Amino acid sequence: MVRIVNEKGNDLVVKLEDDMCNMANICDIMIKSLQRKEIPPLMYLKLLKKEKQALNPRGKSHAEDPQEIVLATKSIVRAELDFADAEGVVATQVGKIGSTEVIKVTYDSVATAQSFEGIIRHALFHHDLQRIFCINEVQEEAAQKEILKFEVTHIKISLLRPAEIIKPIRITKIFLQRDSWRFMPLTPFQATLVNLTLWKGRPDVAASLLSPRQRAILEALETKHARRSAIDVDISLAWDRLEADGVFCWL
Repeated sequence: MVRIVNEKGNDLVVKLEDDMCNMANICDIMIKSLQRKEIPPLMYLKLLKKEKQALNPRGKSHAEDPQEIVLATKSIVRAELDFADAEGVVATQVGKIGSTEVIKVTYDSVATAQSFEGIIRHALFHHDLQRIFCINEVQEEAAQKEILKFEVTHIKISLLRPAEIIKPIRITKIFLQRDSWRFMPLTPFQATLVNLTLWKGRPDVAASLLSPRQRAILEALETKHARRSAIDVDISLAWDRLEADGVFCWL
């Protein structure tokens, strides 16, 4: 059961039973509760809702409907920034599978017009697509059809094996690596958009994507030193690291 309360501890909505307690539903109810009170919901709530919807589309498991695609392109840094700005994309991750530099793109095909085929077409037309790593056989079949449609023969298509994990590399989210931002605990969607807006020279927009607590952390990082990068690190672990380093106390 989940309760959504105001600053006085009073319930804003009816208590949520367990079957309603996924994060996308919770964010949606929080946003609507704020709107009913004529309080503009903060951007981070909207981003979190979109991200969780993409990770759990239509209530299906990741294996059934992964909403992810892994690609090898010629310029991986440029591809990361470009996909971050594409419709329906909620996260990017750059890394290596073996010796091949790749980008994993997570997208939302439920709330947007984006699709697995659309991501492939975008990579074909803009990023010198070289290889597609498919998460399941449904993706593999769809990728083969899409490549045949455009009569492209040099692109390799293969199933991503369980042992083939994406290992981090130094060029991931290169604009997020600057200054204090690299220590910030962020969700994957936040990190993707913050990297993009910093590249565009808009740190003010990047800051608007943060929660109040995250903004307090960013301010604390101006005077306190964190030891470990939080880029592509689980947000909970990144928070714990900052507390261990004495950067921020949650109490």
